[in-house]
Amino acid sequence: MNNGRRRCPRAALLLLVSLLAPVAAARADESEEEAPADDDDVIPTWAEAAPPGVDAPQLRNVEPRTRVYLDGTIAQTPDLSSLPYIGGKGRNLRGALGGSVRWRRVFQFDLELPAAQATTLDLQMMPNPAILIDASELHQTALSIGDVRLGAQWTDLLPIESIPVRAGFGLRVRVPTHTTTFQFTNLNDGSLNTYALPYYVHVEPTFLIGGAIGDLSFVMNQGALLLTGPDGELDGIPIVVPNIYFWDAHYAVAYRLAKVLALSFEVNTTFQLNGLDPVMFPKVNHVRAVSLIPAVQIHLGRYRIDAVARVGVTRGADPVGLLGFSGTRSAILRLSRSFD
Repeated sequence: MNNGRRRCPRAALLLLVSLLAPVAAARADESEEEAPADDDDVIPTWAEAAPPGVDAPQLRNVEPRTRVYLDGTIAQTPDLSSLPYIGGKGRNLRGALGGSVRWRRVFQFDLELPAAQATTLDLQMMPNPAILIDASELHQTALSIGDVRLGAQWTDLLPIESIPVRAGFGLRVRVPTHTTTFQFTNLNDGSLNTYALPYYVHVEPTFLIGGAIGDLSFVMNQGALLLTGPDGELDGIPIVVPNIYFWDAHYAVAYRLAKVLALSFEVNTTFQLNGLDPVMFPKVNHVRAVSLIPAVQIHLGRYRIDAVARVGVTRGADPVGLLGFSGTRSAILRLSRSFD
């Protein structure tokens, strides 16, 4: 009887093991099947070294990311005559805080908030020839806030087995929240006249495609750029701000030389699609702008430092940089932190 009682627990244990073995095996198979999905959710190495997007307008990458960044930018425009009643040159110092959120692996939402900017004008002519102003006011610096930028995009992997390629669509909007104005004293009657730089809303729909071959990644954007804004006024003279349409394209490559170092190079072309009043906007007609954007990346764990230069190489880069508040030439230093 005692031997039989000892065998019963053993038999029950063997029966329990035999029943649980298929379940354990099935769960192990499920774990193996889920592992690639977890790996697929990790940002690929080539995407971590993607070319940086800088304004005027901005390159957008295809791999959704969650990150925050802080920008410091200095931009120069050697020719202000694309705007009505003004000429000379200018420069702009700007700070901004931005970030993006990745959602469901295929969506990305962007927000950039301006910190502050300082805009300096060195004028070669009066804002209005009918106003007599002091020569000391031809050089001015205005402190202001900048513009807010919003964006959203969707990209997904294409069914290409040889190399990873993502494609999709994006929309970016720049809301003109900047408050940059300059005041000139009319020596004839002592009155103050205010000149406000044009306030443009930027609407940027685009097609996105990009991928990688080893450590070499590539990105292409093709889309429209619409500039629209309210009319202005200077000393009772109306300034009509027209809608301006461009076709904007970006071609960029990046190569990761080492774990901590990567290089990138971008070509940005912006071609005007419509004509404007040649009297009010003599240099904003048939614009063909080409800019080159080299950059160096330093990777320190989840932190990344980008040093970026933007150089306009055609005459059309002057009006495009002026209307976009990004300048013909610029230098950008960016510190970012990823959370993927």
